[in-house]
Amino acid sequence: MIKINELSYRELQENEISLLIDYRVMFLKELQGEQLPKSEQELRESLKEYFNYSFKSKTFVGIVAEYHNQPVGFGGMVIQQIPGNFNLINGLEGYILSMYTLPEYRKNGIAKEILDRLVKRGKDDGLGKIYLHASEKGIHLYRQYGFKEPELPMLVL
Repeated sequence: MIKINELSYRELQENEISLLIDYRVMFLKELQGEQLPKSEQELRESLKEYFNYSFKSKTFVGIVAEYHNQPVGFGGMVIQQIPGNFNLINGLEGYILSMYTLPEYRKNGIAKEILDRLVKRGKDDGLGKIYLHASEKGIHLYRQYGFKEPELPMLVL
């Protein structure tokens, strides 16, 4: 049993890109299953390029949960700008992804705290909306938080 008061949370830094990649890959393997080593290596290289760019352009923020200085949970948010409209004048929106907690640390409020911090960061940065895609395991948390089902159709290419 973990001691909740011994959990800490912080934003990830540019020099921690390898940690971001590791957590994204763990998340995807749990969601999509094991992959061929070549596919994983290609993904890791693509993620390294993406995160190097996104940290420099300030279009990504990541939160890590630590227990006794060891990472146990992660969540990220892509910050993007679309052309504004009457409901979203500045066009700034966030996309939350890779919410992942190590299995042995789940059910301790880690994902909710990470989500709280990402939403707060979005508000502080002036985002007009935040959206996400949820797994079956995560949908309950997001619905409790107030996320609604999307109204826009989507085509996966």
